[in-house]
Amino acid sequence: MFFKTKNELNEKKFIFNTDRVEETTDDSIENSTVESIVEEPAEDVTPAEAQKDDDVETEQQKIEPVIYDSDLVASISRNTTINGSIITKDNLDIFGDVNGTISSECVVKAYGTILGDIQCKTLVANGATITGDISCVTSAIIGDNVVVSGNITSPLINVSGKVDGNLTAAESITITNTAVITGDISTPVFEVAKGAVVEGKIMMDKLQHNNATCKFPKRDEPSSFETTDKKAKKKGVTKLEFPSEANTGIQNAPTGTDSK
Repeated sequence: MFFKTKNELNEKKFIFNTDRVEETTDDSIENSTVESIVEEPAEDVTPAEAQKDDDVETEQQKIEPVIYDSDLVASISRNTTINGSIITKDNLDIFGDVNGTISSECVVKAYGTILGDIQCKTLVANGATITGDISCVTSAIIGDNVVVSGNITSPLINVSGKVDGNLTAAESITITNTAVITGDISTPVFEVAKGAVVEGKIMMDKLQHNNATCKFPKRDEPSSFETTDKKAKKKGVTKLEFPSEANTGIQNAPTGTDSK
């Protein structure tokens, strides 16, 4: 057990009490509180346990925090204007103005004004004004209060706003009742709600039916007069024809004898 006092240079003699330590020197004797430093005996640690502790510390150093793409968001505030291109691997929220192209490997949410092309995984636009082409990897969602001047290319497209450009989708396009489309539409599956306005060509892929059977319209059944006529010809009976209102001539039926 080791003790440390205020004056370590003088020779000291200590008389221990429970709460106080009496310090005796050659010059004077005074009572002072001392600070004790107690060193506990170290526990015996085997080499195997020491190696195990080292392995645990090494393993903890190797573990890195897992950060998902959805957790990282770059945001442009409403009162901010970006003059230039934006390239990011994270999600991007745009509330301000961007004058330049935008490229993101994740989700882009547009609420402001964008003057430039957009390339991203998924686009969600609400209350935005976009002037430029849009290209998405998965889907593009255009809200009912969005104005887009440019072409949109994505596997899935859902439009509720105004688009002045062509729509091209590999899977399907959905047009809601508030949408106004001025441009051509190309998709294998097209769904449009009542009230939507579409001005342009709609091109859809032909559906392939390998096992489909052709159905022809049923032929009209012959009249009873035609059926009687065919039966009469088979029996050698001559059909009597009467003059109609359009014909003024009279045609006599042959009797089998020569008439004079």
